[in-house]
Amino acid sequence: MAESRNAALATQRRAYAGVLLELGFIAAAVACYLAVRAYTADRTDAAVSNARGLLALERQLGVDWEHPIQDATLTVPGLSGFFTQFYIWGYFPTLVVVTIWLYLRSREAYRALRTGLLVSGIVGLAAYASYPVAPPWIADASFTDTVSEGLFLSVARPSGVTNHLGAFPSFHVGWVILVGVVVFRTTRSYVVRTLCVLHPAAMSYAVVSTANHWVLDIPAGVALAAVGLLAGTYLSGTGPGARPGRGHRSVALAGRRMVIPGGTGRSTYP
Repeated sequence: MAESRNAALATQRRAYAGVLLELGFIAAAVACYLAVRAYTADRTDAAVSNARGLLALERQLGVDWEHPIQDATLTVPGLSGFFTQFYIWGYFPTLVVVTIWLYLRSREAYRALRTGLLVSGIVGLAAYASYPVAPPWIADASFTDTVSEGLFLSVARPSGVTNHLGAFPSFHVGWVILVGVVVFRTTRSYVVRTLCVLHPAAMSYAVVSTANHWVLDIPAGVALAAVGLLAGTYLSGTGPGARPGRGHRSVALAGRRMVIPGGTGRSTYP
C-alpha cells in the first residue's frame, strides 16, 4: 500500500515538473518576443521603408495583389468580417487549444510541435529584429485595417504585447502550417485532416485581406514552418531513423504483444 502511494506521488511530482518545464519554455519565449518588440519599437521609419522595398519586389514579380484582394473582399457583404474574425480566432486561440490537446493526447507530437514553435520563433524574431517590416495598414494609408475595426481587437492585439513592425515573415501563416502538419500526422480523421489543409489556406487569404501582411510574407511564413518542422521532427527525436522514445516504444511493444497458449492470459514481450 505504501509502495503504491509512493509511486503515485512520484508520478504526480514528475507530472508537475513536466508542466513547470513547459511553462518555463513559454515564459522564455514571451520574454524574447517582448525584448524584440522593445528593440524595434522606435524603428517605424525603417519598417515602412522596408515594407515599400518589399512591395517594389512584389511589383517586379507581379504578385502585388494586396489591394485587389482586400477590395474584392470588402465588396462582398460579410466576407471581410468573416476573414477578420478568422484572422483573430484562427491563430493564437487555436494554437493554445491544439497545443493543450496534443499535450494530453500525444507527448511525442506535442514535443515536436513545441520544439518547432520555439526554433521557428527564434528564426522569426531574428528576422523581426534585423529587418523590421511594417504591415500594409501602417505603410500605406490606402489600406483598411479591418482588425482594428472589428470585434475582439484585444484578442488579436493584446495591449503592450503586439509587435506592429513584425510583418515579415508571417507567424500567422507559418505557425498555422506547422500546427496543421503536426495534427495531420497525429490524427486519422479525414475531417480533421481536411481542416489541417484548409486552415492554412484560409489564413493566407485572411492575413492579406485584413491588410496585416504582404503577399511575400506568406512564402516567408511557409519557409518558417519548414524550419520549425525540421527542428521539431529531428530535435524531438521523432524523425525517421530516430530511436523510439518512451511513447514510441510502448506502441511498438504493444504491436508485438504475444499471449502464451494455455497460459494465464498475461501478455509477454519478446
